[in-house]
Amino acid sequence: MMEDVALLTFFIVSGIPNGFSAIWVCLIPNFAMFLFGFKIGCGFSVATFLILVFFFWIPFGQSLLQYSYTSEFMLRFPVLYLAVFFVAVLMEIMRGETQKQLEESKRQYRFLYRHDALTGLFNRYGISEYMDVGMTENDKASVIIVDIDDFKSINDSYGHEFGDEVLKRVAQKISELMCDECHCCRWGGEEFLLIMRCKHDAVETAENVRREIAALEFTCGEEVVNVTVSVGVGMVNSDKKVGIHELIDVADKALYRSKGTGKNSISVNYV
Repeated sequence: MMEDVALLTFFIVSGIPNGFSAIWVCLIPNFAMFLFGFKIGCGFSVATFLILVFFFWIPFGQSLLQYSYTSEFMLRFPVLYLAVFFVAVLMEIMRGETQKQLEESKRQYRFLYRHDALTGLFNRYGISEYMDVGMTENDKASVIIVDIDDFKSINDSYGHEFGDEVLKRVAQKISELMCDECHCCRWGGEEFLLIMRCKHDAVETAENVRREIAALEFTCGEEVVNVTVSVGVGMVNSDKKVGIHELIDVADKALYRSKGTGKNSISVNYV
């Protein structure tokens, strides 16, 4: 709008008569863009320009208008209108690009708020939102918690960059073994939480995760490193309703049992 005011001021100061007409002419493209959007606003502005040209320059139109504008106005009007129109178009394009950038920033913020930056999986906020909003009390689910064995020793021995690579590849492998009805998150530093709402067997899935991760090979310099995971599974052994948070507690206890019995193993608790 400030650009339009500057243009309008320039034309008035430079000698254009009938300032009131110049003002409302100046506002037409702006209001058209504001009310109708870019495409329709452009069409409306062009159509209005042609109508005004008809009344200003075509003898028949002038007779209908029954008003004679000065020759200075007749000469400068199209320059004024088109200048304002192109400024309005430019500002609308800039506004649209700014809006796109804003929407993209919001989308990235929402993604980063719900996802772990390192692995790309849900973080605790994202999975908690899913559990609170995306699940009902009637949903039957199984829970698997996966913990990388001796992860602190891995970081101490090979460095945190290597540890990050381990986390990313373990997360990728877990994601590959999940179906579309399963959700996985980075539950803690080296812990991953899997919520299964599908017909696949949770114990079999847990064993596949443990076996596939044990088969991964990580290279640090000339050394090949293998990692293992301990797994806890929480399952419903009856038709009773069990909350997802209760299943998580059950799976967590099963995980500690796996940790205490030699690691690289799975343990199952039923409710």
